[in-house]
Amino acid sequence: MYRVYSGCFWSGCNSAAPTAAPTAAPATGSIAPIANIYGINGGCVLGSTDTEPWRTGEATGPLLAGDERYQLYTLSGPVGEATGSTPFSEIPCPATQNIEMTPPVQLDAPVIAVSGDWNAMPRVPTLTSTEQEVYQQAAAEVLRGLGLETDDIRLEQVIRIDLEGDGSEEVLVTATRISQETGGGVLADPGDYSVVFLRKLVGETVETSIVEQQVYPLAQGGEVVFRSVVEGVLDVDGDGMLEVLVTNSYYEGGYMTVYRLNGNSLEASELGCGCGV
Repeated sequence: MYRVYSGCFWSGCNSAAPTAAPTAAPATGSIAPIANIYGINGGCVLGSTDTEPWRTGEATGPLLAGDERYQLYTLSGPVGEATGSTPFSEIPCPATQNIEMTPPVQLDAPVIAVSGDWNAMPRVPTLTSTEQEVYQQAAAEVLRGLGLETDDIRLEQVIRIDLEGDGSEEVLVTATRISQETGGGVLADPGDYSVVFLRKLVGETVETSIVEQQVYPLAQGGEVVFRSVVEGVLDVDGDGMLEVLVTNSYYEGGYMTVYRLNGNSLEASELGCGCGV
């Protein structure tokens, strides 16, 4: 149910000095790296999309020579440009390809960096009210299907976006209840949850599909609680379709996954990065 990775977020680790990524041929203009920026100095390489299947972050890092130019985006739109360093790895997350940005990125909101020659946000998401009853009911139905019957529905995100560019908007919904927020949100209480789901019009019917699910109906045995949140909706490969970037985090780290539309639902792609103990 969870993606758990050994290590910790590199920007805050007390660990050995960074080690350079393995030597490889210099990057060419065709490589299109994508990065998740989660610290003021940088973040990690999610992967690249100039091949099919897409490259993982671990495979992309050694192909980058540094000095690649990135366009920066939040959920609300483009926020500028930055230049990336040569990727590097460090203990205790050797598979994660870390990257620093110049100038440092101001983190008023989650930032995604795209080094491509296309507009990665041809359509801008609309963040709508989390008080809408239709999505409250949809979240309750999703949780019921996952084995959690609850009236405590807490929507965190309702995002309207045309993923396919066909003029019909999809809706991404994030619902989260973590009882121990004031204590760091370390362990789950019974009834805690964090889910992301997609609502898509198919013909004359609205279909609901789950993107991420962390549900704790009983939460026995001291389960660590995970939070899921949508942090980006971007065209990461220049085909005009928008992908959805979701982070799963917990008290000692997290991992971002890029989802791409497959039919009427979203499925995890090869792109992703992060660290956690």
